[in-house]
Order: sequence, then structure tokens, then C-alpha cells
Amino acid sequence: MLIALGTESHDQAHIAMTGISLDLPEDLSNSLTDLAKKKGQSASSMAMDVLRDYIEHEKTLIAQIEHAVKQAHEGSFASDEQARRCAPGALARMRIEWLAKALKNLEDEANYIALENPKAADDVRMLFLRADIKPI
Repeated sequence: MLIALGTESHDQAHIAMTGISLDLPEDLSNSLTDLAKKKGQSASSMAMDVLRDYIEHEKTLIAQIEHAVKQAHEGSFASDEQARRCAPGALARMRIEWLAKALKNLEDEANYIALENPKAADDVRMLFLRADIKPI
């Protein structure tokens, strides 16, 4: 399937866009067409929505990585010695907070994967279940 993305009409106003065409493998094309029909959209409109969401997701991820690298270069992180001198339990609380954020990020990523491929998202969830993490 060849998808051509061009001018889109939104609330009676035309939004000019640069044209682009994509050659899609048949299975991806069929999935896109089926999903678009179920949502009452054209395949082109659905493709634009997916690309827009993906680009926004990637931009956010890159910004977060760049921010973390900048903090590291500026020395914004505590040294190991500073961390050891923290109040008792503070380091453990910090690690728990970081772990909670990491797990939330993994959950968000699994949900994002599910938008594109529910089977792959199920595989990610199974990895969580098989991790067999036991509390201390």
C-alpha cells in the first residue's frame, strides 16, 4: 500500500502540509486499514496520527535524556561519598523513588507499545511477571 499524506481538513480550515508517500508492507498496510476503518478514519489520517504521537514520544524521550546528560556534566548528581553521608535511610528512599519512576516509565513504554502491537505489549508484561522479583 502506498500512503500519501497531504492536506488535511480540520474544523472547516485547511492545514497545509508537505506531501510524503510511504511504501508499507502488506501486513502493516492491512493492519492500518483495518484499524482506520474501526475508528472511522482514513488510513492517511490514521497514519498522520500515529506519526504525530510517535514523534512527540521520541522528542520527549530525547529531551529527558539530554537533560539527564546535562545534569551529569554539570555535576548535579551527588557523589557516592555524599550519598553515604545522607541521613540514615535517605539513600534507600531515593533508590525506591528512582525504582518507582523506572517502573512507571516501563509501564508507559508497554502502553505505548500496545498502541502499535498489543501482542508485543503482552510480551513485555510477561517479562515483568517472569522477573520473579521478591521483596527483602
